[in-house]
Amino acid sequence: MASNKKASVVNFSDTLAKILDQYGADVKNNLEEITKDIGQKTAKQLKSASGIFNGSGAYARGWACTIQKTRLGSTAVIHHKTLPGLPHLLEHGHVSIVHGRRVGRVAGREHIAPIEQQAIEMYEKEVISKL
Repeated sequence: MASNKKASVVNFSDTLAKILDQYGADVKNNLEEITKDIGQKTAKQLKSASGIFNGSGAYARGWACTIQKTRLGSTAVIHHKTLPGLPHLLEHGHVSIVHGRRVGRVAGREHIAPIEQQAIEMYEKEVISKL
């Protein structure tokens, strides 16, 4: 139940500013935690989905998640740390060259885009549930 105490406008604005600052800090911390968790889960999913390309798992082991902190928050960057251009070629296909001549085209295997969409949906659900 609300108390009947009167507060001056100065006290009200200071109190409201403190409450909003605390809420902003809580939201920022929650978003950073969600970003880190979803980024790491997505990198693990890419590692497991990338095992189809070779039996040794060299391509699958290259996936990593890097968290970049910015002024406005943090961003999860999922990248291939050992062969950065290879995922694009495998996802979208490339020209096949033998002895300096174009022989044909290698079809791409879509393996990154579905996991990306799944990560976006997971991120949105987590943000809505935490806020």
